[in-house]
Amino acid sequence: MLDIMSYNCPVRTGAHLWIGQGLSEVVVVACRLKCQCLQIFLHSPRQWRVKKRPDCELVSFRKALKLQGLEPLVVHMPYLINLASPEGSVVSLSLKRLALELEEAETAGATAYVLHPGSHLGCGPQAGLKRLIGNLQKISGSNVKLLLENTAGQGQSLGRFWSGFREIRQHCPQTGFCLDTAHAWAAGYNLTSSTGFQSMLAEIEKTLGLEYIFLVHANGSAAVCGSGLDRHASLDRGKIGLEVFQWLAQDKYLGKLPFIIETPKNSLSEDRRNLKLLLRVERQTEAGAKNG
Repeated sequence: MLDIMSYNCPVRTGAHLWIGQGLSEVVVVACRLKCQCLQIFLHSPRQWRVKKRPDCELVSFRKALKLQGLEPLVVHMPYLINLASPEGSVVSLSLKRLALELEEAETAGATAYVLHPGSHLGCGPQAGLKRLIGNLQKISGSNVKLLLENTAGQGQSLGRFWSGFREIRQHCPQTGFCLDTAHAWAAGYNLTSSTGFQSMLAEIEKTLGLEYIFLVHANGSAAVCGSGLDRHASLDRGKIGLEVFQWLAQDKYLGKLPFIIETPKNSLSEDRRNLKLLLRVERQTEAGAKNG
């Protein structure tokens, strides 16, 4: 298994790419965008019933990624999965789909699998957290690292505050975490100020330890800070601004992680523009470090 922390600065940047034209086209697009890493869905994110991908297709995809130096590959869960649900049928479907996806992700050479903590659906955060932990403990045998993502806190979702991950870290030590900037902002972390940014890092360090963050989702936000609304935006057109990405890149630990954008797009030109912005921030950070 590829070590997601095996990269040195500068930051490895990539995008969440569409799979509609097939996995072979994903590689073509990633190269066209000059991605160094990437994230995908393996199947439709809004359907339970999917057809298993042939192993030969996944192996071919893995070989093509390796040939082009596109590492790491990250897989994102479908939106239907909810391991915190009080509904047994939903949990059963979630675990079945997750087992399929982890098997395929491993065959494709993925390093990490991003998972939302889920929603308690009105039964209360503590009950939802207990169900989530119990279901996470049922998952074993995969070489793909599960990464729980912080959330905006919309509706009845878990994972709004980093302090809420403490019990998961204690009971599921095999699980890592993904830092999403748009979600953190919407959750109430003021990332436009150095003080607010450092305060969030201090909370992560106290709750988990920064070393349990393995991936950064670099997203702007169209939502107001603390609104709880999950509204991604281009890096320079939302309410967060670009400075937070410079602070992330400057951090001795977080700056070594893969940075993947999930910014809105109607065409690849928008991915290209956001990736260029991220690279510009990275270069400014690197130049500042040399001059400093």
